[in-house]
Amino acid sequence: MTIQRDNAGNFTSGTTLIGQIATGGNAIAGMTLSPDGSRLYVTSEVAANGTVAAGGNNPILSKYGCVQGGVSSLNGLLTVIDVSKAEVAPNAGAILATVDAGCSPVRMSERADATTLWVAVRGDDRVLAFNTAELESDPDNALLGFASTGGTAPVGVRLFHNDQLLAVANSNRFQTGMANATILGVSSPSSANVVATIAIGNFPREITLGQDGTTLYLTNFDSDTLQVIQITFH
Repeated sequence: MTIQRDNAGNFTSGTTLIGQIATGGNAIAGMTLSPDGSRLYVTSEVAANGTVAAGGNNPILSKYGCVQGGVSSLNGLLTVIDVSKAEVAPNAGAILATVDAGCSPVRMSERADATTLWVAVRGDDRVLAFNTAELESDPDNALLGFASTGGTAPVGVRLFHNDQLLAVANSNRFQTGMANATILGVSSPSSANVVATIAIGNFPREITLGQDGTTLYLTNFDSDTLQVIQITFH
């Protein structure tokens, strides 16, 4: 495939839209591929009225009156999509599961062994851990655990240190609490907790890991800075 652009920078060839998949939610905020590329996980910040999702009896996942920025809404959704099916027929048939996921789920990070998916839930100031196999076989009971992130409105998340630690960018997007970066110990999803807090700029948003496995890169949206954080293990 050859991708070409015109003088305005628009793609003119080499790309073809094969379809679109509705998630049953609004404000699609994040997506991540499974390590083997077979699954696409997508977050929608707000469930559409009438959407039927798993987890409806779990008060951690299913909520009314999620308030952020002065707007009240329903909980958001986590959608599991079969990539091979989506590439052939991108429609509702490619969706394997739709699960309630708390107030404004946004970014995700999955273990390298593809057993656990962590989701940053911005409106609840917490992260959720889902069993990826049970998302498809028993989605009502796929939640493994949850934990406060030690800050307000988490957005970026990244597993590291053999997936035993989770770095979180707490954005404080609506300036209602505390902006910081935290590191959670997540070796046991049911008892995850904050083990370190890092000072940052204004509106930390995305966080990722360098190839050395010990350097975190954090963007501060309102400070116009990229923060480089060296982690030392003892």
